[in-house]
Amino acid sequence: MATPAEKLFVRVNQWIVASMLGVMFILVFANVVTRYCLGFSIATSEEVSTFLMIAITYLGAGLALREGRHASIDFLQDRLSETPRRVLRAFLGGALLLFFLLLAYFGVKLCILGWSQETSVTQIPRGIPYLALPIGSVVFAIHLALIFKQWLVRSWEQVGPEDESGMTTVLFLVFFLTLALGLPVSMTMGLSGMVAVLVDGRFPAVVVPQHLFNGISSFPLMAVPFFVLAADLMTATGLTASLMQFANNLVGHIRGGLGHVNVLVSMLFAGVSGSALADAAGPGAIEMSMMRKAGYDAAYAGALSAATATIGPIIPPSILMVIYAISDARVTVAGLFLAGIGPGILLALALAAMNHWISIRRGYVFRSRRPGLGELTRSFGRALPSLGLPFVIMAGILGGMFTPTEAAAVAVAYSLLVGFFLSRTLRWGNLVEVFTRSSVTSAGVLLIVSMASIFSWLLTILQVPQALAAGIANLTTSPILVMVLVAVIVFLCGMLIDTLPALIILVPVLGPLVDKFHIDPLYFAMAVVLNLTIGLVTPPVGPVLFVISTVGRVRFEDLVKAAIPLIAAEMVVLIAVIVLPPISTFIPMLFGFTH
Repeated sequence: MATPAEKLFVRVNQWIVASMLGVMFILVFANVVTRYCLGFSIATSEEVSTFLMIAITYLGAGLALREGRHASIDFLQDRLSETPRRVLRAFLGGALLLFFLLLAYFGVKLCILGWSQETSVTQIPRGIPYLALPIGSVVFAIHLALIFKQWLVRSWEQVGPEDESGMTTVLFLVFFLTLALGLPVSMTMGLSGMVAVLVDGRFPAVVVPQHLFNGISSFPLMAVPFFVLAADLMTATGLTASLMQFANNLVGHIRGGLGHVNVLVSMLFAGVSGSALADAAGPGAIEMSMMRKAGYDAAYAGALSAATATIGPIIPPSILMVIYAISDARVTVAGLFLAGIGPGILLALALAAMNHWISIRRGYVFRSRRPGLGELTRSFGRALPSLGLPFVIMAGILGGMFTPTEAAAVAVAYSLLVGFFLSRTLRWGNLVEVFTRSSVTSAGVLLIVSMASIFSWLLTILQVPQALAAGIANLTTSPILVMVLVAVIVFLCGMLIDTLPALIILVPVLGPLVDKFHIDPLYFAMAVVLNLTIGLVTPPVGPVLFVISTVGRVRFEDLVKAAIPLIAAEMVVLIAVIVLPPISTFIPMLFGFTH
């Protein structure tokens, strides 16, 4: 039971990160308005909002820990008896506490070093924004200490010329060991990076917090918390129900009707959330309940809800594609958004076809009455505010009106407009709750990006990308065979590591192959992203399956068995995307993003 002091500490922390997110939105959206309405830009908007995003990441990391927002692999822990599991978690908790205290110490040293330097726009000492790391690390350590007893009994997540062999061994040994033991993936990358730097001794330890800070000091990355906030606002308005009603009227009368509704809603919601886990925990859970009530097998309903949730990261807007574009200068966010349309539609069609075949074989019931034109039109009108969001985003980006980050801020403004004035379901009283939830979710995502930056830097120092490119070049010179080898590597990583950290690690490692073998970067990116999203429903990790298992109360093993034909359908789409590059490149080519 939390003490009053602990409750106050948590509440103040929530208010701070929620307020920071609100100020971020106001700064970025105000910059769009002043540029187009008044003819000038707010010079400090980009820099200040970027510093606020970094502060949210580290000040919100402890809240994300409390709410189980840090992805981890609990495969080993789940197979231990109670006492060994508690001992293991106590060890991991101690290691995590030590890591963040060290990060606070070296973060203070970074602040001292940066105090004599000024930021480029605001002209304040660079040590001031650097304070986010030591303060956030101390706040995280306090959260961990306060909930340490609870974490003993539950999972980390509820849903060159020099010899480099020593550093290589330490880096990968600590990474895979702590990953297998169940430490959250973000902390696994940060801890292994810090240990490797300390053991190697060639670099000052202050490079660790410096790379963690620089890893998320990116204005384009701010699109992530804004897209998360827009999705949470849309969900809070209750417009998800209107999407389901429209989809039901459109395809509910076809054989396997509710399964097709599941697929279509995932396509439509993808344009709002851009996240597979958001789709699984939101519409996916509701769709699963509807299918079970209509007589569908519980395991199949859950497996289909999990599989259709993977459409979210493919159809724009996509959080995964935003982070990919930041990790690889060869592509742009707009180009990736366009490249995802073809594979996303193909993925939806493949899942719908498999659902149709399974429904016929099992004799699942479907609604025989086809809705009239008037009923269909009315449901379309109610769903139109949600359907309009992705078009506003894409039209603004392609029309050159605003950047992808500003488009995400416009999406937040659009969601607020819909919630307060069109649906009239959003209230000022629940805004703090929505902003807090979005801040905590964003902190969990951005912490992975931050921690992965030190890991990726060390991989570059160790020349892993060059070694991999040379090794593949010795095997084949065919671009298609290279893509097949890449697909195997990515698929294996996606099975064992959560999608986001896998993406951040793999993109710098595999990126040189694009240049060496003259592969279209958008085509390459879509093959990697689609492959990793399949990993969301592939055991042993399968995070979307775990979410569905939790919210739907279905055994994980039953979900895996029911998901096999759906995963097979997704693999067929992956093969098609690899063999037929125009699936990814045709639409971007129409807008001049590729040749």
